[in-house]
Amino acid sequence: MIVVVCILMIGIMGSVTEPTPKNLSVAFVNEDQGIQLEDDYINIGKIVGDKILKNSSQVLEWSTFDTKDDALDQLNQGESYAIFLLPTNFSERAINLVQEPSQRPNIEIIVNEGVQYTAANTTEQSLNQLSDSVNQIIQNLTLEQVQNVALTSEQLMSIMEPVEITREVINAVGPNTANGSAPVFITQVLWLSVFIGSAIFFVSNKKSFSSCDNKYCPLISQLISGSLLILIAVTTILVFAEQVLGVSISNFKFTILYLMVVGFVFYVLQNALLNWMGLFASPIILLLFLFSIPILSYPIEFLPTVTNQLLYSWIPLRFSVEGLRELFFFDEVSIWKAIDPLLFIYGFLGLSFMGLSLLKINNNSKSDRKAKEQPM
Repeated sequence: MIVVVCILMIGIMGSVTEPTPKNLSVAFVNEDQGIQLEDDYINIGKIVGDKILKNSSQVLEWSTFDTKDDALDQLNQGESYAIFLLPTNFSERAINLVQEPSQRPNIEIIVNEGVQYTAANTTEQSLNQLSDSVNQIIQNLTLEQVQNVALTSEQLMSIMEPVEITREVINAVGPNTANGSAPVFITQVLWLSVFIGSAIFFVSNKKSFSSCDNKYCPLISQLISGSLLILIAVTTILVFAEQVLGVSISNFKFTILYLMVVGFVFYVLQNALLNWMGLFASPIILLLFLFSIPILSYPIEFLPTVTNQLLYSWIPLRFSVEGLRELFFFDEVSIWKAIDPLLFIYGFLGLSFMGLSLLKINNNSKSDRKAKEQPM
């Protein structure tokens, strides 16, 4: 019992006791055209960019892009959490801040909520803190220009907070999605539903397997009953989520097809274990579920390296969550793009081991028949 408790504590709490964000991907775009002064040309956007990229902490990981469109492509592919953009007139407005205090230089922050809500918000908080550093740079440049110059109250206010922040959200998670965690909960419910159905079918069909004359009968029976189970489970989950809980499912048909594929992979993996180990496989299936509860709700950048490499990198439930996020929160995502190739590999392996388990089932059936035929 002590060993079991320790395993559960490590798996459930050890991964998220002190979640620390690191290497959150951000796209930096400097479209600033600079400004030509009397004796010099200055590009404040480049000055700001150099300082940010050189002095950045481990929390953020920067990628630089020449245009906003290129950076948006990065976000829509789910590869970055935000864009930090300096527009074309950034230097012009910064230099002319005293003359035109109402025209403050602008920083555009575009947040990609759909990738992972918690990570996107943490990234935005870090970028807001960086904006304070940009404010300081603009303040210093402006104060150099206005030494011994009388300023109006409006000019003083503009110097105190020279930079204006514009916030935009793309791939928003929307209402009634548990802050973007609906894909996690749906995946966990599907995993448990498939397990309960698989265990019931396994127990109820065990005797019929041994009496079946066709050696392929057990596999065919499991696949047919499994397909019906998955169809019922997936339809019930999505209808309940949309109609009762109010979860917005933008493409219901694609989501059903996607979860049918995921559910089938879950089914063959679980039944491969059940066929070889019997109900002794139940603790393994349930442990995978329990260990997934904390780590699927956190961004991968928050997890310890050990947890990421030893658990998160291969756990089947992870691929379902990532695909559902794309279907729920991103536009123009096909079912085939949402499905990770590893799911097909898991499905092939599960189906292969289910097929190999026929050898075990058929051998047991022959042994039982021989035992019955022997005279008492």
